Amino acid sequence: MFITEFHFLKVLNKYFEEVSVLETQLEYKEVDSTYIIKLQFKSIQNLNLSCTTDYGIQLSSFEITDISDDGWSDLNYKVNDYETENVKFYCNEIEIISVTRM
Repeated sequence: MFITEFHFLKVLNKYFEEVSVLETQLEYKEVDSTYIIKLQFKSIQNLNLSCTTDYGIQLSSFEITDISDDGWSDLNYKVNDYETENVKFYCNEIEIISVTRM
């Protein structure tokens, strides 16, 4: 799996407060199909991205962990690639924008 596109931006939430957003496009390949998955992560904290290829950011062991019961203020998820550590951050919300089969 690769992150082939990402955008980091600030938007206003429903309370007109400024929050950080990471929009990503992932490419996931199976034997006979390729999928493009667009995700949006909201209220980002401690964002770390590392690119090791010229094609995109490779994800080897990508996981999203629910940490809402851990006592962190308003952070609900830890997102990381625990094998390569190319991606690691925390966020409050995750939204799947689209999944497209190519």
